[in-house]
Amino acid sequence: KLTAGEGNAAAGERLFFHPKLASCSKCHEYKGSGGRIGPDLTTIAKSMTRERLLQSIVDPSREIAPQFTPWIIQAQDGTVKTG
Repeated sequence: KLTAGEGNAAAGERLFFHPKLASCSKCHEYKGSGGRIGPDLTTIAKSMTRERLLQSIVDPSREIAPQFTPWIIQAQDGTVKTG
């Protein structure tokens, strides 16, 4: 079961910042490093249960806060932008 055990914070941080395996840091900030597209995850453990946090890692698009919902628009020239 995913919620069993203590976990390994150092390994999780390496995965968070790994450019190819998880790429979390492309969108999320942690301790002042990373992207600013999604929410800052530095203190996320204070506001989520362990089970909910792990679910968000396994299925990150399952629940997206309204202020972080991406919008897709098509310009008059036909180009499509997401932001």
